Amino acid sequence: MNCNLSPRIRADILLQAQSNVIYENIVENIACDHGRNISEETITKIKDKYEETESLINKPKSGRPKLLSPLEKKAPIRAVEKDPKLTAVDIYNDTKFNESHVSIRTLQYLLKAYGLKATTTQPLQLPQEGVELRLDFANKYVKEFSFWPKISQNCLFR
Repeated sequence: MNCNLSPRIRADILLQAQSNVIYENIVENIACDHGRNISEETITKIKDKYEETESLINKPKSGRPKLLSPLEKKAPIRAVEKDPKLTAVDIYNDTKFNESHVSIRTLQYLLKAYGLKATTTQPLQLPQEGVELRLDFANKYVKEFSFWPKISQNCLFR
């Protein structure tokens, strides 16, 4: 059933259905009067729901409501598609892209769901200081050097 129909439109559908108006005519009347396109299945569901619950109002949904509407999801996605170097932190700090003020983690989940990266790329090679520190550590603490050639062959050093 179309959850976006107001109780007024549902009441209009129900009144026409109970007055034995043909479903095709109900569809046309709703389109003319309310500017909404509905299906005959929607009419049947509204009628059945009223017979069960004697109400036209939806029950509260279980679970937490979504933080972002489909429209609010578009801004961060478009921003990252336009500039792939943007991170979730950049979007979080920019109020133009984060109007609903969701967390960085939520933005990361959103971007990941759309196949976009939300983090910066890591450098491919260690800075020279890091290489020297690791070498000093290895010389100081590692006593057996037989496994180092195997490691150096398997690793990519640039």
